[in-house]
Amino acid sequence: MQLLGFSANQVHPLDTLDAARDFLSGNAAARFVWADFGTEEVTPAPGAWRDSLMALTGAPILDLHLADATNPAHPSFFDTTHAYDMVIFRKLTFETSRQFAEAEATQSVTQRKASRKYAPGFLPALARIDTQPVAFFVFDNVLVTVRPSPSRTIEQVRQRLLESCGAPRPASARAGGTAALVHGVRPPTRPEDLMLRLLNAMVDRYLDLRAPLTRQLDRWQRALLSSRHSFSSWEGLLDARIQLRRLEHLSEEQRDALQEFRDSLLDRSEERR
Repeated sequence: MQLLGFSANQVHPLDTLDAARDFLSGNAAARFVWADFGTEEVTPAPGAWRDSLMALTGAPILDLHLADATNPAHPSFFDTTHAYDMVIFRKLTFETSRQFAEAEATQSVTQRKASRKYAPGFLPALARIDTQPVAFFVFDNVLVTVRPSPSRTIEQVRQRLLESCGAPRPASARAGGTAALVHGVRPPTRPEDLMLRLLNAMVDRYLDLRAPLTRQLDRWQRALLSSRHSFSSWEGLLDARIQLRRLEHLSEEQRDALQEFRDSLLDRSEERR
């Protein structure tokens, strides 16, 4: 469990759920808390975990959503209740990112044998793309995340927030009455803002795949058009096509879930007017 409190352009590490509750009791309207949990902390006793969290969130997480948050096969998804919004987003695993980097580096210095299963330029990591769900529960002044451990992306966002916004800044840093940026980071002001930052970081991992995939497609094209060698690695090419279609389907699910979340925010904004 990792707890961070956000207030007045600062980030405050918190030790316990009681400390987080006390932090909010000071001025809940101007503060919020991020409570981050590994799936292994929730799965053994989901009901007890939910009960302990209620003192902080003020409302229980529904049984169905609790089951969704601990389901490793759950697709990207959105749902809303009177107390919170729930978003599930499937992120790339660290192992997938590492395999892509290693396979790309290996292919740049090593020639594969012509008799191999895969097409020339094929990245073996493409056959092992794997994703994991991250569940977001967005309350009025609490963001709860449940995700498999470890998560390099989430840890990087947390460390950047702590390093950039963890210490009080001098008054001279705030010019014109606006909060100054520190190392290019403005601390989030709402749970929704923090969730979107985490999602942006996860999307960046997918965008990192563009360069190796583009190079791979160029290699295939040259191999298919080559008049000197007969292209015979059709099995590898079909395997890659299956994985690319899987990525396309995954992206559509993610887009639909986030579009529903956006529409829900817009609807509530209209209702407040």
